[in-house]
Amino acid sequence: MPWPFSRSGKSIADAAGPALELVDLHCHVLPGFDDGAPDLAETTAMLDGLASLGYARVAATPHVSADVSTERRAAITSRVAEVVASRGSRPPALAKGAEIMFDERIFDEGAARGLPGLAGHPIFLLEFGLGQASVPKGVEARLFRLTVKGVTIVLAHPERCPDFTRDLTRLEDMHRAGVVVQLDLMSLTGRHGGAARKAANLILDRGLADVVATDLHRAHDLSAVREALGILAGFGEAERERLVHENPLALWEGRAAEVRRHG
Repeated sequence: MPWPFSRSGKSIADAAGPALELVDLHCHVLPGFDDGAPDLAETTAMLDGLASLGYARVAATPHVSADVSTERRAAITSRVAEVVASRGSRPPALAKGAEIMFDERIFDEGAARGLPGLAGHPIFLLEFGLGQASVPKGVEARLFRLTVKGVTIVLAHPERCPDFTRDLTRLEDMHRAGVVVQLDLMSLTGRHGGAARKAANLILDRGLADVVATDLHRAHDLSAVREALGILAGFGEAERERLVHENPLALWEGRAAEVRRHG
């Protein structure tokens, strides 16, 4: 499968060169684990499809709660190892992580450090609910206090959260507090609705996005990921590289302090 095409019709591979390796930090690829891949065959189709789009590294991020059990953490580790063993040397590389549903327990530093972090680093993908009033007042300052203690929070898909889309100043405050903002690529295609697409474009235009990720749940959505990568090319080569390669790679490698903000 060729790389996606930019708005101009030029292949992204032609524009960026084959050395650009895409990094996906949000993907529901573990078989039979949550609402993602139901079995290893689907996992294989998802990972092969991502590799064909240029993804060299993918983080497996099943849903967990803030009080995730030791057994579930161990199950994530075991399932990642099973997938890696099944694939041998075929790309992409796979790392463990989790998509953590927000609740107050995240602010207990000890509990926070026990959560499944990205590739073993104290870097946590956090999601708020997708309903109204799911982002508590004052949460920005509390997340800032976590960041100064060396805990990095990556905020999943704020463009799909009404509390942020209704008032982007809340997202701006969170961004200033050191939170890393992650957009779902497929929001750019309208896959998550018109409101999410509008918000995603506005967040990109305002320079609030630090990372884009697939949030892929099934192989049949790979075509939407491909389309979204083409749309992203319209924001400029340097910006696309920052969002799909430079910043996610820094997080993958535990270099959160090197995440480059827009501008």
